[in-house]
Amino acid sequence: VLLRHPENPVSEPDLKSAIHTLMLKLERSGAHIYIPRADHDYAITVGLRMLTLRRVVMARDGLYAVARGQLDLLGYYANSIAHLVERADGAPERGAGARLRDATVKARISTRRSGALHPAAGSHPSAKADGACSALRGRAVTC
Repeated sequence: VLLRHPENPVSEPDLKSAIHTLMLKLERSGAHIYIPRADHDYAITVGLRMLTLRRVVMARDGLYAVARGQLDLLGYYANSIAHLVERADGAPERGAGARLRDATVKARISTRRSGALHPAAGSHPSAKADGACSALRGRAVTC
């Protein structure tokens, strides 16, 4: 929702309303959405809190906006559900796919470079003593 007009801050009520509308649209189209406590407002509040704690989104004076330098990462997150949004809309938004794909590539490159989103070697809960990660089911990757 914040990617629709990333240069414009959005009030919390307007943002929650738009997210709630999107969630209902996705649910009606058959998407499975986990709603903690079966409470949409709570789920949205927790999601916004996580994004602000990670400094992906900034909250100031009751307005939310994409944090400087975080547009690509937010686009990467949005891309993970883009296929569900397209299905719910019945057709992809014109040009959105290319923008989201570009953001995905940029986010992957920037996180590989900095390693900011990857835990320290061996710190993952499923990491074994040799550095192998059971969560990756035998792939030749360590975590």
